[in-house]
Amino acid sequence: MRARERHVPLPRSATFLARLAGVPAGGSVPVLAVRLPELERIAWRRGIRAARLAERRAIGAFGTAVARVLRAADLVAHDRGSDVFLCALLAPTREDGVPADARAALARITLTMQAALRGSVEGGWTTLEPRAPLPPLATLVERALVRGAQERERYAFFSTTSCARRWPRSAATSRRCSTRAAIPTSGGASCGSPIASRCG
Repeated sequence: MRARERHVPLPRSATFLARLAGVPAGGSVPVLAVRLPELERIAWRRGIRAARLAERRAIGAFGTAVARVLRAADLVAHDRGSDVFLCALLAPTREDGVPADARAALARITLTMQAALRGSVEGGWTTLEPRAPLPPLATLVERALVRGAQERERYAFFSTTSCARRWPRSAATSRRCSTRAAIPTSGGASCGSPIASRCG
């Protein structure tokens, strides 16, 4: 049985940026961006009404995901009509540091949304550095999604390289390597790998 989705109002990006601007200078703040490209395709093919219905489902899936993963001090945001959802991890990170914490949270959120929506989910992350000026929202989202795409490309490359080293290059094993490398991995995490929890 599919988990009940949490339909709760999400703050707008203007509120999100205002709260980020007011965060006291300290360590780096990870910002996660999750994009659902399917929303734009639905709007083009089936119209605005269908896209809004899909967006409401996406909001519910996102609410369910962040309720499981994020902490009380963290921020979330979504603008109506947008295909992007945002998180800022303001709660202190664990000993592994910012990159591990951001990747783990992003992987859990994107995988939860993929399971709920059964569609493509793109994710990435970036950081806001102490005392650095707050960039425009579009720049922040672009930075995060570009990094996410780069990390997925690196993962796919090293998965293929590792497979090539482990198996003899017969036709059958070549097909097996290609299949393994093609597994989609949101946020750079392997679908089969254990993902550290950010809860608690």
